[in-house]
Amino acid sequence: MIHAKKYQMMVISTVPNLATQLQTDLSEYDFIQYVTIQEAITACKTRFPDVLLLDDDLGCEVFIEQIRQVANADKIPVIVMLTDDTDATIDRVTRLGFFDYIVKPVRSAIVGYRIRQILVLNQIYQMQQALRQSEERHRIISNTISDYAYSYLVQEDGSLKKEWSTQAFHDITGYTFQEVDTNGWEKLIHPDDMSLAMARYERLMRGERDVTEFRIITKSGKVRWLLDHGYPVVNEQGKVTHIYGAAQDITQRKEDEETLRRQAEELRIRNEELDAFAYTVAHDLKNPIASMMGFASLMQTY
Repeated sequence: MIHAKKYQMMVISTVPNLATQLQTDLSEYDFIQYVTIQEAITACKTRFPDVLLLDDDLGCEVFIEQIRQVANADKIPVIVMLTDDTDATIDRVTRLGFFDYIVKPVRSAIVGYRIRQILVLNQIYQMQQALRQSEERHRIISNTISDYAYSYLVQEDGSLKKEWSTQAFHDITGYTFQEVDTNGWEKLIHPDDMSLAMARYERLMRGERDVTEFRIITKSGKVRWLLDHGYPVVNEQGKVTHIYGAAQDITQRKEDEETLRRQAEELRIRNEELDAFAYTVAHDLKNPIASMMGFASLMQTY
C-alpha cells in the first residue's frame, strides 16, 4: 500500500498547544511547534518544513536575520501570524518578503486554506522549474552532441539508403533527402577526403563505431568541415543493418585553427628574421670594436 506524503508544517509561536490544535483540525499535515526562533532555525538546518507559520510577536525582523544561517532558506514559504491587519503592518511584512499572512486568533480553517494555496503554487513552480531545466538540458545536448542526426538503411548490396535526418542536414548541406539518395552520399564528400570517407565506411560496415573529421561540398559549392559520429547496428547474424549518426559542423573551429597556424608560422618567420638581424648587428659591432682595440694596442708601443 502506498501512503501519500504528509507535508511538514513548522509553527514558531509561544501560544500554548497551537500546533496540537492545528494537528487535530488539519490531520492531513504534520505540525511541530517551537517557542523560539533560534530553536526553529536549528531544526530547519536538518529538515526543511513545507510551510512555516511565524508569530509576529517573536519578531519578523529577528527571524529574517537568523534564517540567513540556513542554506536555501529563501525557498521556505512563510505565513506570518499578525495581531492586526492595518495597512502599515501588512506593508511591513510584505517588504520583508513573507509569502502570506493571517490575523490572530488563529483559525484552523483559514490556516488550512492558506496552506493548500501555497502547496499548489509551489507544485506549479516546481513543474515550471523542471520544465525549464529539461528544455535547457535538451538545448545543451542538441547543440553539443550534434548539429544534425541521421539514419541509413544498409541494403543487401552494401549501399546506403537514407531513412531520415533532422532538418539541420538540409540547412548545412543544402540537399534534400531525396537528392542524397539519388546522387549518393559520395557526392557530398570533398575529393581530397574521399579516402577518409571510404575508410570510415569500411569500419562502419565491419560493425565498428567511428568518429571522423572530413570536408563536404554543399549544394552551393561551399566547403564545410564535419565531425561525424557513426553507430552501426548489427543483427544476430553479425550483419550491419543500420547506421545511425550525429554530425557537428566544425567549420568555424577549423578556420580558427588555420588562423592560429598561420599566425604561428608568421611568428616563426619573424623570429628567424629577428635572430638574423641580431646576428648582423652583433657582427657589425664586433669588427669596429676589434679595430679600435688593435689601434689602442699599437699606440701603447710608442
